[in-house]
Amino acid sequence: MILAAERLFAERGVGAVSLREVGAAAGQRNNSAVQYHFGTKDGLVEAVFVHRMTPIEAERRRRLHELDLARPASDDRGSQDELRDLMVIFIAPLADALATTEGTRSHYARFLDQIMTSDESRLLPFEHPVMATVVETFRRAERGLTGVPVALRVARLQAAAGYAI
Repeated sequence: MILAAERLFAERGVGAVSLREVGAAAGQRNNSAVQYHFGTKDGLVEAVFVHRMTPIEAERRRRLHELDLARPASDDRGSQDELRDLMVIFIAPLADALATTEGTRSHYARFLDQIMTSDESRLLPFEHPVMATVVETFRRAERGLTGVPVALRVARLQAAAGYAI
């Protein structure tokens, strides 16, 4: 059901897809199966997001740990080298996940685009544990942008997030 929802949301947008359509696309004969498992469309969107972000989060966490081992806490915090490393940590796991989805075509990039470029962006669970490394990476990246005015710093980090969540 999650993969069927991801595909339909990617193709048509969240607002244009009913839970019943998701169930039918997933081969469910029970019209209420999606509602039973996910409650609401918001719950289904979150399930798609968590399904895809869980391995991405784990890889980001692993890479942050490696960065911490390579650079003791007192070394290079907020440096341009660390900023570059943080952006790689942020972007590469998502790119890798989109490139290797177990032989199936991933609709996740288009799903994210549909969500991020619509009123549906409120549905992304930014407080969810699968977003912990995003928050941590951006907190660290802010230190590397201390010479940049606050408004521009925020705009740059939001743009990066919009391009690569």
